[in-house]
Amino acid sequence: MSMEIEKGIRGRFELDIEKMRAFAYLHSRKRCFGIFVIPADNSLPRDVTGHAGESAFRYVLRTGRLSAESARANLEDILVVGYCVDWGDLGKPSSRMKVSSMKPAPDTGPTLSESKRHEGKNYLYWWDIGDSRKDKLARDGEIHFIKKDTGERGIIESNILLPLLTETRRTNRDNRPWGIRVSVNHPDELAIEPGPGGQGGWAYIPVEWSRE
Repeated sequence: MSMEIEKGIRGRFELDIEKMRAFAYLHSRKRCFGIFVIPADNSLPRDVTGHAGESAFRYVLRTGRLSAESARANLEDILVVGYCVDWGDLGKPSSRMKVSSMKPAPDTGPTLSESKRHEGKNYLYWWDIGDSRKDKLARDGEIHFIKKDTGERGIIESNILLPLLTETRRTNRDNRPWGIRVSVNHPDELAIEPGPGGQGGWAYIPVEWSRE
């Protein structure tokens, strides 16, 4: 068993994983495992990750899984543990820690939601989130809101969006989805619609758009 703990926002995450692989190589006749403990509530610089606002936990899972199968050797798997510095309510520790295997799951793709551009309205883009997509978002840990016309995407983590998708904010459209829009006057915010009669009120999430 090889364990690495990284606390900095400019940690050499890939080097830590390579050290685990080197450990596995030295013990080539045994099945080896790694544990990587990293922050889950920080925001790494764009020049480190290529994505704005991505946590160390999400970055390591995204990049590590690219090579997990091709360069695994006898390193069977790495358990990635993301911890939060601000524990807040100590009565709910499970909500302050994220744990994931680095092995790709059968459905490894992130939750995607695309919208065309709407002209002549008070909003530019509009996504509906149904129950099945909400469930997938809970499993994946993030959702990518994609603009079809430009290819830009905004990545929002599930622990930010899911608390806002309340029963009172369900719309009365078919299957009662949650509606999310980008308004003309606030292009760098996602606006979650209120329910019928204004129930729940509008909610807003800052978003940064980028091209992968």
